Amino acid sequence: MEQTQELDIKRYLHLILKRRYLFAITAAFIITAAIIISHFIPPVYEAETLVSIDKSFLKSVLKNLAGTEAIDDKSAALSTIMTSRTMVLKLLSDLGVDMKRMTEAQVEGFVKNTQNMTQIKFSRSSGSVDFFTVSFRDPDPRFARDYVNKVVSKYIETSIGSKREDSSGANTFLLDQINQQKEKVGKLVAEIAALKKDENIILYSKLLELQKRRDDLLVQYTEHHPEVLKAQSAIEALKAKYTISPQKLAYAVNSVNRLASLEHELEFSRKIYDELTVAYGKSELSTQAELQDKAGTFNIVDPAVLPITPVSPNRIKIILLGIVAGLAGAAGLIVLLDVFDDSIKSVDAIKSLGIPVLAIIPHIQDPHALIRSRRKDICFYTLSGLFVVLLGAVIVLEQLRLLG
Repeated sequence: MEQTQELDIKRYLHLILKRRYLFAITAAFIITAAIIISHFIPPVYEAETLVSIDKSFLKSVLKNLAGTEAIDDKSAALSTIMTSRTMVLKLLSDLGVDMKRMTEAQVEGFVKNTQNMTQIKFSRSSGSVDFFTVSFRDPDPRFARDYVNKVVSKYIETSIGSKREDSSGANTFLLDQINQQKEKVGKLVAEIAALKKDENIILYSKLLELQKRRDDLLVQYTEHHPEVLKAQSAIEALKAKYTISPQKLAYAVNSVNRLASLEHELEFSRKIYDELTVAYGKSELSTQAELQDKAGTFNIVDPAVLPITPVSPNRIKIILLGIVAGLAGAAGLIVLLDVFDDSIKSVDAIKSLGIPVLAIIPHIQDPHALIRSRRKDICFYTLSGLFVVLLGAVIVLEQLRLLG
């Protein structure tokens, strides 16, 4: 069995050697086609940014998305947010992509392709911080760089903005209440100032003050005591100087009572105003602290830069596959031609048919034909060597391009 396989291999090698020109031309054609195709495939560039994220914040994200602590789930959680259709449309709009001229199917295809080209992977973990990379591939290196930087900044902005919106509602309510109390205090102050300028109220206030002093003195002394008489005399003098009618007196009494009520209300309103102001200050400080803390949750460790070398196509890989395909294709073609060749190739083939062999005519080589064949072989091997050298040069240049 092994001897038969060995004979088959030798036979195939003999066929390749016999039809070496066809083998070389076919292999060279396939390899050259692979090289040309690899250069016609549009290059794709990848931009990548490294971001750190606080584990406590990430846990809340996973909790909201019903995730676990596995690395794949972390990547899936962030990918769900960063590659959502709403997020992608906002990013494309911010980057100036004109989708108004596209059909609905084209827009959906563009969004889907953008989502597929965005990859999020967790690289490592250090203490309370996780590190993950966000990468994006696109034929335009500048768009790839701008998109990956934009998607990260937009995600951070959205995360912080959600907290800002929540706190803004409470702070706006407190600020409205403060403005209302401030307006109320201003009106009370103005009304109290106007009442205190009223002459009737001033007069009645003096009269009440004198009457109170007289009543206090009567607690200790009799009506004929000099101090009591002095206070009574001042009251009479005030009444004699100003004619106080019962109507004015009633108005003054009501005004004084009104003034006392307003002063009490003013004191209460100022107290509420001060409490609201303190509460607003604490809320604003708390909000800013939380926002700063949340902003510190993210840190762009390594922003994306303009990619120089494309990540695809991998021309070296395509060329190597082309070499394999070329050799295999050329050998397959020769074997296939041999299979369909019905001519007698050996004496054993004639004997297997039961035909007696009387004699074998030896192959007589023509010296001139042999010289021509050798010249042809020299030219063939020279061209084959040049092709191999050029092929090696192409591979080396591609490797230098990747390294450079």
